[in-house]
This record gives sequence, C-alpha cells and structure tokens, in this order.
Amino acid sequence: MTNRLILRRYLKHPAFRFAAVFLFLITLLYTISSYASEKPALANYTSQIYPSNADAFDVYQQLREKILANTVELDDLQAFEVIIKDKKDLEKIRKTLDLTNYNKNHESLYSLLIKASPSTEILYHYLREQITMILERADHKNKWRASYYAWAWAYSARAAILAYLASNELRFLDLVVSSYDTILQFRDSTRNRVDEVRGRVLYSWGYSRNTNGKWTNVISVAGRITYPISVFCRIVFDNEKLHPKYLNKAKVYLKSIEMALAEFKEDFRTIPDSGEGYYWSPSRGVVEPLNHAHAAGNTLVMLYSITGKEEYKRMAEQIARYFISSIKVQKNGSYVWGYQPTPENRKSHVPEAIWKGQITISFPILAYKYGIIFKKEHMISFSNTFLENICIGNNSFNSTVGSERKEPLVHKKGLGSRNLRLFGWIFLDIFAPEIRAILENAMAARLDLFPGGWFQHPVTAQAYGYRLHKLQWGSNE
Repeated sequence: MTNRLILRRYLKHPAFRFAAVFLFLITLLYTISSYASEKPALANYTSQIYPSNADAFDVYQQLREKILANTVELDDLQAFEVIIKDKKDLEKIRKTLDLTNYNKNHESLYSLLIKASPSTEILYHYLREQITMILERADHKNKWRASYYAWAWAYSARAAILAYLASNELRFLDLVVSSYDTILQFRDSTRNRVDEVRGRVLYSWGYSRNTNGKWTNVISVAGRITYPISVFCRIVFDNEKLHPKYLNKAKVYLKSIEMALAEFKEDFRTIPDSGEGYYWSPSRGVVEPLNHAHAAGNTLVMLYSITGKEEYKRMAEQIARYFISSIKVQKNGSYVWGYQPTPENRKSHVPEAIWKGQITISFPILAYKYGIIFKKEHMISFSNTFLENICIGNNSFNSTVGSERKEPLVHKKGLGSRNLRLFGWIFLDIFAPEIRAILENAMAARLDLFPGGWFQHPVTAQAYGYRLHKLQWGSNE
C-alpha cells in the first residue's frame, strides 16, 4: 500500500478528525491566552490591582490615594478609564501621567482627578455605602439619632436627588426611598416618645442633643429631614412615568412632611404690620437662628409648589422678609447678616459663620427659583458675599460672611467638617459661574483644608452631585 493511500485512510478515520479538531482548539486557546497575558483585559487589570469586589468608588479612592502617595504608574491609566468617561479629561490625564512618571510630580494629576467631570457610578456607590453607615450610626446613638438624619443623611439624600435630576437613573431615587422608609420608623409618633418641653408626642424626630438633656423636637431637624423628601415628591408628582413605582410612596411621604411641619405652627411668630415671621425655640427660649428657620423655609417652599396651599407660601414669604430686614448691604455689593437676629435687634450682630451660612443662603436660592420674594438683584448680592467677602484669593477663605477678613478658614482638629461646608455655597454658581471654578480649584489645591476630596463628607458629595449639572448663568429653573 502506498504512502498516499495510507494517508487518505487516516484522514478519513473519525479518531484522526477528532484529534485534529482538538489540536486546533488547543492552539486557538493558547493564542488567545497569550495575547490576553500581554494585554490584560480591563476586568483582569482591576481584579489584579484592586480587590475583586471593588466598585467605581473604591477605584476612585485608591487612585486618589496612589496619586497622593506618589505611587501612581502608567499602568494605572486603565483604572482611570474605569471611572472617567469624558474623553478630553482622559486625554489630559494620559499626557500628565506620562509626565508624572518622568518627574514624579503628582500635583497636576491630582488636580485633574478632582476637576474631572463627575461620575454617577462613583457617586452612587459612595452614597449607597454612606447612607447605610449613617443609619447604622444613628442606631448606636439614639439620643443623637435625629441629628444624623438631619445632617449627614439629608446631605446624602440631596446628593442622590441631584444625581437623579442630572441622569434620570432611578437607582438614586431608590436610595432615598429605602432610607426614608427607615427614618419614618423612628418618628416620635411611631415610638410614642413624649417631647419633654411640649409635653406631647410629635409627628417629628426628637433628640436630646444640645437641649439641656431634655428630649425635644426642633424646627431645624424637621426642616432638614423633610426638604430632600419634598423635592422627591415634587419630582414624582410631575412625572407620570414615575407613578407606577413611586406615586404611592410620594403620597405617604407628602403627608409625613405636612404633619412634621405642622407640629411647629405654635412656634411660628409674625411681626404685626410687617409681613415678617420667624420661629421661636421653646426649649431655649430664644429666636431660632436664621439657618434653622431657613431649613424649614426650604420645605415650606416645596410644599407650596406641590400643594398650592397659600399658608405655606405666606410663611415662606414672612421668613424671607425677616431675613431681608436683617441684611446689611456693603459697599462692595455684598450682603452681610448675623447668625441670630432678633425682632428687637436685626443688624448689630457678628457676621454668620460660613458653615451655618451655607444653609441660610439655600433658602433664598430656592425661594427665588419659585418666585417667592427674592429677585435676581438679591441673588447677585448673595453671590458677591461669596466672591468679595468669603473668597479672599489664592484659594483662601474667610470663616464668616463678613467683609472684614479677620478669621481666615483654617484646619482645626475636630472641626474639619466645618471647613467642608464651604462647598454648600456652590449653588450660587448659577448667578456667578466663577464660584464653581473657585471651589474646584480649592478642593484640588488645599489638601490641608480638604484632605479627603469630594467624598470626605456628605456635604462635599452633595457638591459633587451638583457638579453633574451644567452651568446655566442666571437660570430660574
């Protein structure tokens, strides 16, 4: 038998064909694996450099830490690609990363990371983790529970709502819903907890912090908690596409908001023949500070926008007029006001600290949006307060709204979160776009004041969420 016949017989044999196919597949797999080992896929890269369960927020934070530790490398470009989607931002980072590897100067790279277009993916994973932690901390400190809800949670909830408004990603609304459902379970009315100052149970959230040890309810807490939820309700009521999933929730939430604010009607006082009003603190026997009244004022504005009830509009207008009558106009076009003006003494007060003032100015910004009292000229003057009084150049800031620059903002041990509240002023950028740039530059340059970046605290995460929105100078939307 010739060699050719023998070869044909083997080629036709099933075992030979199977072996040939098997050998081909093995060769193909080897080729693919060899290529993959030379150029690892992004998923493989992140699993090798970062924990297998790392999300976008984890990658962001670890990149930030590597930059600050001067250990970032060229291979980290793939990690940047995980969290930064803007092509222009990525190109700047690529060029700077090349230069950084050459001269080991990481300041420029850190600035690019801080100023890069914000990511909903990073923010979502931060908020999911943060809100869980806030609720857990509240469980461990019952006497302070309401303050965790009113501050850390309220900032987080507002960041989530801002992110939804910019992206239409429902997962942000889900964060708000799931957490507020928990918070509702801890109203005094649910736990039958008597307010020791008023002698009755309130449909609000009491605590015993800064109240001489007495369990009581304060208007600032009620306002802070209900404000982001009132915005949620407005969003749902205005969008029929959201009704199947959220409408019933929004109806329940709206009722809870109205009930909470109604508990403080007896504390609201009006000044005859002036159209002005303010809140009184029964636990301390004093006029509530402006930022406390304005926390409630935000919710009143939203309640009026949702329900059309004149009572809410009237109260918001009275709070606005009281504030305006407490303002001193400066030669530089700015406004200055005190922390706790009284009906008897409106203007002879030390200027309000900026960490409290960021809540105070949130009310006129919102009221202006809904056409209540404040005009554009007011908003320009509030912007000048930041630009002329608070901002003192070279990424430095005054610690009060006053025009006298006696107390620059500095880091003080145990009071770092006060500095972070500077970023609550970013919402004035619709009237002065440079405010956003000033704050972004400060976040990048002043590591002594803001060492944790955008995610050191929910108030800075709120500013990060706001940065998802494009600048619209003078917008009334």
